[in-house]
Amino acid sequence: MRRTIHALLGAAIGLSIAGTRIEYSIPCMVFGWIGGWFPDLDLKFKHRKTLHSLISMLSASALVYTVLSVVEAFLGLNTMAYFLTLSFFSGWILHVISDSLTVKGVYILWPISDYRLRLASFKSNSLLLNIIGVLLSLTIIIFLIYSMYLRYYSIIFESIKNILRT
Repeated sequence: MRRTIHALLGAAIGLSIAGTRIEYSIPCMVFGWIGGWFPDLDLKFKHRKTLHSLISMLSASALVYTVLSVVEAFLGLNTMAYFLTLSFFSGWILHVISDSLTVKGVYILWPISDYRLRLASFKSNSLLLNIIGVLLSLTIIIFLIYSMYLRYYSIIFESIKNILRT
């Protein structure tokens, strides 16, 4: 799957993690995007081993959470570090899962084991796999944005009705 599509899937999962917290929507999408994009930084060095393993996912997510928590404490904010880290981790795990659908698979337990996880046999540049990734991502993003719009529109409409009643 192409790196941009991995990132788009990450953005979609980030937006879904933000849920009803509209102020978290864009930051969660950005962290999901980064998480979906990040594992391909190992393209030149042991690709699908170094940054496609559980150890690297958990280590990087712990580092992200620690840095965000320190920044939050310094700025006097709260709770966003959890959602941003979850978006980052979810984007990363979606990347790894989608790469496990390819012929090459992923070395999910590396460096402990050379076990290769392969859930299907698509080629990385498979047009079908890439189209499915784009359509799935855009469907999720459009649905969630539309749902947020409807929810806030109904809140505003109800507020106006209440004001007019008084």
